[in-house]
Amino acid sequence: MFVSKKAQETSIQKEVRGPVEVEKIFDKYIRMTSEKVAKSLSDAKGRYEQGHAYKDPKPSLNWKVVKQADSVSEEIVEMWMKIGIKKVAITEDGQTEDRQPATAVVGILQDWLDMLEGMKADPQSEAAQEFHRIAIEQAKPKTLPKAEDKTGWKYDSKIDSYIAI
Repeated sequence: MFVSKKAQETSIQKEVRGPVEVEKIFDKYIRMTSEKVAKSLSDAKGRYEQGHAYKDPKPSLNWKVVKQADSVSEEIVEMWMKIGIKKVAITEDGQTEDRQPATAVVGILQDWLDMLEGMKADPQSEAAQEFHRIAIEQAKPKTLPKAEDKTGWKYDSKIDSYIAI
């Protein structure tokens, strides 16, 4: 009845989406952790190399100032690494937090980024296997599946994802 030729010509059509590809747990957690470390590295470079320091330091995603000094280069910084929301060991003796001089922060964060890239390049390495184990633990959904006949989650190593059971 009210079909307009003009409306038919200019109508915005909804895109037909193909099947949704689920990002594998290992890839997703390497990406997310790398993004956090890269942001922390950017924050550290801004504070300690480019002179963009707040008077009252704000914590970054992987570090915070725990002892201010007259010069930012003399500050003490507490660092940590998280896979998901779990802090992981970053010292030889298994500590999840470590205090470092401000002058070391940028280098340590760059090392962490390099390590993550190494894990991505060699997922069979011991470090990558341990990272993946923690990522699997962290990726388990906290809520029940939405499907009526499903009551829980099971990890499927073939697709590196959780499936509803």
